[in-house]
Amino acid sequence: MNLTTNFKIEEFQCRGEKIPDKYIDNILRLAIELQKVRDIIKKPIIITSGYRCVKHNKLAGGAKNSYHLYGLAVDSHAKGMDLEEYMTYLIKFTKFNGFKLGSELVQGKYLVHADMRDTFNYLGRY
Repeated sequence: MNLTTNFKIEEFQCRGEKIPDKYIDNILRLAIELQKVRDIIKKPIIITSGYRCVKHNKLAGGAKNSYHLYGLAVDSHAKGMDLEEYMTYLIKFTKFNGFKLGSELVQGKYLVHADMRDTFNYLGRY
């Protein structure tokens, strides 16, 4: 199912599991915000983690009350773009407020964590 021009709901699923219906609107919000940046940078954005079930959140080392559990966070990177530059676009052009820069290899990928918390918070580096 397409959420936006470039993002499908499957990209946000937890290991192929169906996202609970109560979180679909949250996932749509994530996709809309990522689409804003995708339209500007004209590069593919690769989602490494969106919604997570409790089991996979624990395996990923996620916080006990992670925004991923509610479909309110996404870990991603832009193909061929420096992570700090990509994060700058996310900060400048989206409604994301929580950010963490994956300067180390996390789950086999370098990534930027972005979430929909109420106030701006740079959480540092992994």
